[in-house]
Amino acid sequence: MVRREHIELAFIAAVQHLAPRQRAVLLLRDVLGWTATETADLLDTTSASVNSALQRARATLATRLPAQRRADPPSPAQTELVAQYVRAWHAADIPALVALLHADADLAMPPCPSWYHGRDAIASYLGQLFAAPHGQDLRLLPTAANRQPALAVYTGPQPLAIKLLTITEGLITTITGFTDPALFTRFGPPPAWPGPH
Repeated sequence: MVRREHIELAFIAAVQHLAPRQRAVLLLRDVLGWTATETADLLDTTSASVNSALQRARATLATRLPAQRRADPPSPAQTELVAQYVRAWHAADIPALVALLHADADLAMPPCPSWYHGRDAIASYLGQLFAAPHGQDLRLLPTAANRQPALAVYTGPQPLAIKLLTITEGLITTITGFTDPALFTRFGPPPAWPGPH
């Protein structure tokens, strides 16, 4: 269904912020096209309750989806920002990494419940990550996904995750990581780390 409906990573990330009933109603109504009555019957509730949950879900999504959906390639400034992020990452330079973030940036890895808001929280997470054995072998490669800049993450030579970046006014506002090596075949980064280990 994901392939057929072309559901984007940003939408999937936003859906993670919905309560379970709102998520079910949104998917049944807006993705599958069920009526309020059909949805109410399945969820053992009323049509009015379904319509109310759908309104709340849509309002939540409106605040969570990226405001700008570009079809254009990244600008030279965005490409340079991503390159700076990659260089700082490979140097494990946390101050340089957080300097590329908006003060109120978010980092999330759905469906994991961990979520970090603001430079200080993200810096703390990165410090723990780089100190852990598994965090010392992570490599990044710039790519694109859903018309946005992204990073392919490798652990050793193996694909690990895609990090979707939202860039606003020259700084990164959101990093959404999806730990799923199968995404590499969909978005096109090399299936193995192409550089030296």
